[in-house]
Formats: sequence, C-alpha cells, structure tokens
Amino acid sequence: MTESNETIVSLSQTRDIYPHCVSVKICNELIDVYDKASRQLYRLSLSWTRFSDRKDEGNRQTIDETSNATE
Repeated sequence: MTESNETIVSLSQTRDIYPHCVSVKICNELIDVYDKASRQLYRLSLSWTRFSDRKDEGNRQTIDETSNATE
C-alpha cells in the first residue's frame, strides 16, 4: 500500500512539474489505477484483521472449554 501511495505522489509531481514532457492524461489514468489498488489493499488488510480477530476468539473459546472440562 505504501509503495502504491508513493507512486501516486510521484506521478502527481511529475504531471504537475513536467506537463510539457509527459502525457497528463496517462498520468491521471495511472493515478486512478494506483488509487483503486490502494483502496483494495486497504480493504483486504481490514478483512485479514477481522478474520484473524475472529479466529483468535474461536481459539480462546476452545482453550477455555478445554480448561473448564479438565477442572
């Protein structure tokens, strides 16, 4: 995600500083692609975190049930 955001910044700077040397249209299209990728990666990281939290809760319940059964 960080690399994608850095690329967006670099493309924006290049577009703004050198509009006569680069295609502004292509820079804008690339910025859009990287922005979408960044948002998708962010959502994926949230999903992984939620999944991991649920998995940990399930493991804790299993451990609690096991320790209660042995007592």
